Amino acid sequence: MKKVVFLIGGVLVLSICAVVLLYKSVTMPQPTEEVHSEIELSKPVLGPYSGGKFYIRCENGVYTLVPAVTYRAPVLVVSKKKHYHTDVLAQLVPVDLCVIWGILAEPEYLKDLRFTQRGRYCQLVYKPGSPVEPYVGLHEYTHIHVIPATENILKALNSIKEGQKLVLEGFLVDIYLNDKMIAQTSVESTDDSCEILYVTKIRIGNNVYE
Repeated sequence: MKKVVFLIGGVLVLSICAVVLLYKSVTMPQPTEEVHSEIELSKPVLGPYSGGKFYIRCENGVYTLVPAVTYRAPVLVVSKKKHYHTDVLAQLVPVDLCVIWGILAEPEYLKDLRFTQRGRYCQLVYKPGSPVEPYVGLHEYTHIHVIPATENILKALNSIKEGQKLVLEGFLVDIYLNDKMIAQTSVESTDDSCEILYVTKIRIGNNVYE
């Protein structure tokens, strides 16, 4: 879930879960290609999806990922949280990203904003006197629960730092565990819910990882 606060006064079964459990922070991702054009930050683009489901086996059962739409997002990372251990998504969704684009990503506005992540929540706080209009916070930032499609993408996700520009590509998915829905993705970045993104490609700076 994402929140905006204003201060007054001051059938392929994958085994990525095993990778999540065994991941070592010193392991670096390997780029699959390089792109030297500038990442132009913009609102995520959604498109129709006509393929099948994805299945991922973890210790507590088989997760079924049901794609809703395709997703491509050139965004700026303002907060990142990883190493979840206790919730039902811990093995499947190892990283959450809070990201922005548009006016919020411009330095003169970004300096008046603060982002915090607690649990699976991301909160945007406007500092006193911020010139950003209140509605912008709901239209130009979102909180993404990220599921890596490969070990290399997982390593890339773990290497991400705040302040980096990314291009995330993949599918927004609903999650089922043992045939019961446990999490539903948002398909609209302007609401209060989070996107659940199965990432099949990620660009960090000039490097692309798959």
